Amino acid sequence: MLRKLMVIIVISFCLSSCQANQKGYSSDYQKLNSTSLDQTRLLAKGTHSYFIAHGKDETIRIAIESVKQKLSDPYSAQFENIRLANFEGLTVVCGQVNAKNKLGGYTGFTDFVSGVAVIFYKKHELPEVERERNAGIITACK
Repeated sequence: MLRKLMVIIVISFCLSSCQANQKGYSSDYQKLNSTSLDQTRLLAKGTHSYFIAHGKDETIRIAIESVKQKLSDPYSAQFENIRLANFEGLTVVCGQVNAKNKLGGYTGFTDFVSGVAVIFYKKHELPEVERERNAGIITACK
């Protein structure tokens, strides 16, 4: 009887710990989401001001230069689907870039949101983490 009671207590403890961990995961996902959105908002504020002052073509040019500055081999950069997008009433530049890494191989096209700065899409093995940490790009460039 004492043994059964101990087993029940241990199982109850484990289940309550699992539930607490799930709440922690949810909180972590929310933090990733809000951080990503905050970064994109900050980028959008600067980019929108630049867009108002300089226009579409110059904004796209500076966005491409911002992306190239972050690449290992900027001269190898290939761009696709470059476009202006509206993010919460502000202007950003969305697109994909493919470039060579330090070993000389192309990495494959990666999404970005750019302007006076750049944020690259970050891959992750867990789809939930990938979705939340890229919420800003997903929202701005959908």
